[in-house]
Amino acid sequence: MPSIKLVIPPRIERMVKRAAKAAFPKETFGLLIGTITGDTLHFDELHIPEDVLQYSGNTAVYPQLHWFDEAEEIARESEASIIGWVHSHPYSLKEVDGDRSLSERDMDLFQLPIAGVCTVHETKQKNGKIGLRASTRWWGPTVQVVVRAP
Repeated sequence: MPSIKLVIPPRIERMVKRAAKAAFPKETFGLLIGTITGDTLHFDELHIPEDVLQYSGNTAVYPQLHWFDEAEEIARESEASIIGWVHSHPYSLKEVDGDRSLSERDMDLFQLPIAGVCTVHETKQKNGKIGLRASTRWWGPTVQVVVRAP
């Protein structure tokens, strides 16, 4: 099985998690901008559309064509490309942790080499307050993904 290496700066991971928590309980969406060198994808930018919450619900986000136009403009300015996308899956304490993982059909939707999901869970803290915890998974069709930061 081929292997694709991802070079993900920690700031991109933090941006994904921050955006997912800020959108909670709605989903959020972002396009990953960077370069491809051999078998390595280098993420340089994350474009989260300003109006993403207008097109998001608690279980789905409805990507808009102008989001891709905006990301393409950002990519062009830095001589990069749109190389992936990420969205979130918010879960409250009341919900059963259902399977909202990406399918091959979802991957084909944008025809990009990599995708990710940032799962955001409500957690009960020791002081009785509710907090949010986020984790991110990355993958692509028929590839093994190895994540590494520079």
